[in-house]
Amino acid sequence: MLNTLEYSKDNMLKGVKKSWKKFIKKEMEKEYFEDIIDKIKKDQAKNKLIFPFPDKVFETLKFTRKSNLKCVIIGQDPYINYQKIGNKIVPQAMGMSFSVPKSVKVPPSLKNIYKELDESINDFKIPMHGDLSRWVKEENVILLNAALTVVEGESNSHKKIWAQFTDNLIKYISDKCDNVVFLLWGNFAKSKALLIDINKHKIISSVHPSPLSSRYNCKGTSMSFFGHNQFNKVNNYLENKNISKIKWDV
Repeated sequence: MLNTLEYSKDNMLKGVKKSWKKFIKKEMEKEYFEDIIDKIKKDQAKNKLIFPFPDKVFETLKFTRKSNLKCVIIGQDPYINYQKIGNKIVPQAMGMSFSVPKSVKVPPSLKNIYKELDESINDFKIPMHGDLSRWVKEENVILLNAALTVVEGESNSHKKIWAQFTDNLIKYISDKCDNVVFLLWGNFAKSKALLIDINKHKIISSVHPSPLSSRYNCKGTSMSFFGHNQFNKVNNYLENKNISKIKWDV
C-alpha cells in the first residue's frame, strides 16, 4: 500500500511550525521550487517511488521553534530503501537525517553514530531502533538532509533540485538564530560551512559516519568519525552560552 498523498505544497506544509512556515512559503514562491515539484511529478509518472512521503518532507521542522533551536545535524540524502510490512510500504526515510522509523532496521551509518554516543556519553544505552525523533521533538535539534526527497533505490537523484532550498534554509538559520551548533559530517556537509556565521554559531565537523568513510583502525584521528567527543563538545558549547544541554538518549 502506497501513500497516496500528492507532493503538493499544501501537503508538504501540513504541521510545520509557524516560525519555519513563513520561510518555506517564501521559498515556494520562487521559480526553482516549481522545478522541484515538476521533477518529482516526472519521476512519479515513470512509476518511481519518492521518499519520504509528502507529509514527511519537512518533518524535522514540525517540532522545534526557531527561537529554541540548539543544534543542526546535516546529512546528505534521504534513505533510498524501504521495508514491506504486511501490504504496507514503510520507507526508511522519515524526513529527519539519519533517523528511521522504529519498525525499520537500523542503517549502518546510524549504528556508527550510536557507537560513538555509547563511547562518549555517560549512561547512553544503544537502542534497538533507529528513531531519532526524540531529539527533534524534545531537545530542539533539527536533523536536516541537504536533499529532502529521493527516488527509491537511486542515491542523490534529487540532490541538485533541493540544493538552493536547503542552502537558503541553512543561511536563514545562521542569520535568524543565535548560538546554534552545526554538526557537519563528511565533505558534502562541510561544504555548507560557508553559509554559517562562525561569529554567532559553532561548527563541529568530522568524516561521515558511514562505514565507507569512518575508519575503525585510526580512532581519534582526522580520518575517523570516532573518538572526537563531538556530542560532549556540543553540550560544552551550549553550557558556555548558558543554554541547557542536549540529552542524547533516544
